[in-house]
Amino acid sequence: MARARTVDFEGDVGTGGVINQNLPQPGQYVGRRIIQITDIPEGHWLDSALEAGTKWASLMGLSRSEVGSWEVSKPELLTSAWFGRRLKIPRASSRTTLQRAELAINASACDALMQQGSLAAWVRQGGRGTTAAKTYDYDPDTGNTTPDTSSGTPDPPGNQGGGSAGSVSDEATAFHDSISAVIDGVVNVPTGTWGGGGTTTPIDVEADPVPALFLVQVIGISAFLGEYGLGKTVKTFTLLPGETTTISTRTWRATEESVSLASSIVDSYTESAADRFADSVMTETTDTATQDQTENWHAEAEVKGSFGFGSASVSGGGGGEYSSSTEEFAKSVDEAVAEHSAESSAHRENTVTSNSERSESTEDEEVIERTITNINVGRVLNYTFRELNQMYHTRTHLKEVRIAFTNGNAGSWREEPVSAMRKLVAEVIDPKHVDAVCEDVLRTIAVAFDVRGLPVPVLDQVVLTNCGRTAKVSEAVPDKQCRYPAPSADGTLYYRFKRGPLAQAADDPYAVEGVLLKERAVVMSTDSVVVESLLGVNSALDAYSTALQNEAIREKQLANDRMQLAQSIVAAKDAVAAAVYAQVYGMGEEDEVTT
Repeated sequence: MARARTVDFEGDVGTGGVINQNLPQPGQYVGRRIIQITDIPEGHWLDSALEAGTKWASLMGLSRSEVGSWEVSKPELLTSAWFGRRLKIPRASSRTTLQRAELAINASACDALMQQGSLAAWVRQGGRGTTAAKTYDYDPDTGNTTPDTSSGTPDPPGNQGGGSAGSVSDEATAFHDSISAVIDGVVNVPTGTWGGGGTTTPIDVEADPVPALFLVQVIGISAFLGEYGLGKTVKTFTLLPGETTTISTRTWRATEESVSLASSIVDSYTESAADRFADSVMTETTDTATQDQTENWHAEAEVKGSFGFGSASVSGGGGGEYSSSTEEFAKSVDEAVAEHSAESSAHRENTVTSNSERSESTEDEEVIERTITNINVGRVLNYTFRELNQMYHTRTHLKEVRIAFTNGNAGSWREEPVSAMRKLVAEVIDPKHVDAVCEDVLRTIAVAFDVRGLPVPVLDQVVLTNCGRTAKVSEAVPDKQCRYPAPSADGTLYYRFKRGPLAQAADDPYAVEGVLLKERAVVMSTDSVVVESLLGVNSALDAYSTALQNEAIREKQLANDRMQLAQSIVAAKDAVAAAVYAQVYGMGEEDEVTT
């Protein structure tokens, strides 16, 4: 593509910006698919794998009561753990609001404990319904809490700490809803979604730790601008000869609700669009077996914003199962992109109305009004309004594979790149089996099948020499037994996921990082409207009126011819012609053409 040449203030010629239509849309969307490795024998785990993290019951200050149910014995631990995780949600309330809610709930719980000796009733009634369970207000300047019987405490000005607006009352309600089943040993802890929003995941507080390794696939969804053109007809109307009207154009961005429904991850990223897409992908891609499980690791994994869970074996050539599940996952994601785009586009409704009088518009609507006139005296003027559609080339691609560990305890989630695989595995697997586990994982993830169904090697082997000052990087190649040498304990041999586009044409304008799994072209309606005019064919004048129009036109033409003749005489300085002109057109002395 040619580069524009610009001149700066000092006169030097520099290089201007380059317009590249093939750049991906802002915010290349990335999700994480968590795959549990299911076939590591129990005897392979170290004791440290069971001890990692903190048991949820201890973290939340829960204990067994005499009747066998769970009791909140230390509410300050429960609120600290719950609100600590809530604070990590990108779109949670402000830090000040969460702090106020936490201290208010603690004060309410202390009242209930002092008067009743138990928080069982306080939990069952959502922190309310007893004389002691009041709403407390927290003053961040003094650190004091005081009873407040109002309906709720508003968020302070400024929304300090980031996050969306909220109130102490709202956060207190969310907290009590999440612990409503704590007597049965279940707490809904705050977790993040792929779209950056918040949700909750049920935790079994009495579950024993179960160590597990995971493969984490980092999946990218990139959208590139394609062609654009006319879409469906929005409105047609006709202006009679000489008629004037006012038209109003209202886009689908008129209200907050329509923007939320019509937004998509392809061309108009919003938080609601990301959440809707993530929910769709989660439903389509999480296998039934994994979905039915209640392991606590789901909460730890979702903190990172995952949008798909699965399981696979790695021993005995488990790469086939891993590859087939990846292919199915990519297919489901691709279909979810199509459905999500179609649904969003269907909610994009631009309207055009014609009015004889100017209409008033409400504050939250984007309305453009114009007055148009048909200046033709003999023919109608037809207008056709059509939406402008934009095509996007979407690509689903595998950007990276990582390895993770958790045993279900709080804070036990560990996630590392492939280059740090041995370090992570050695911390939780018996030394006698570390090499074997690493080799099984490497064989499983070494190849990914692309959109053409062809195998693509995705691992580089890195060998460090000369005290790490030099490195030999080559494609990872298996031995005759189809096994890859395990990473060395001293770190001089390790593997990494390849960089840049893999197995994609060098001249591909839409090349993406990693392995291309699926691609699709989607067409999205925009908020732009294109108008075309069409002049009516038949005249609305009778023969007499038509003759009058023709004579009026001929009169104008003769006047123009006379003026052109006068100008030519003046230009030629022809006195004789000027005299004749004056005689013919009856010009007086004051009108005499002088040369």
